[in-house]
Amino acid sequence: MRIVLDTNVLIASLIARGICHDLVEHCHSEFILNEVDEKLTFKFKFSKESAAEAVDFLASFMEIVEPSLF
Repeated sequence: MRIVLDTNVLIASLIARGICHDLVEHCHSEFILNEVDEKLTFKFKFSKESAAEAVDFLASFMEIVEPSLF
């Protein structure tokens, strides 16, 4: 089974320790990582470099999956 987490869960995993942080190691997609970068930059005012570093960190230990259409 594969589970894909949304942007809010990924951002929560970067900001605080908890369930979201624990879940993040198991799933994500390229689309969601791009959205994380956008939200960190515009909503949370991260610099482009800091947002890219956070996304690279997430991607470094996760398997990128492509969602399948039913």
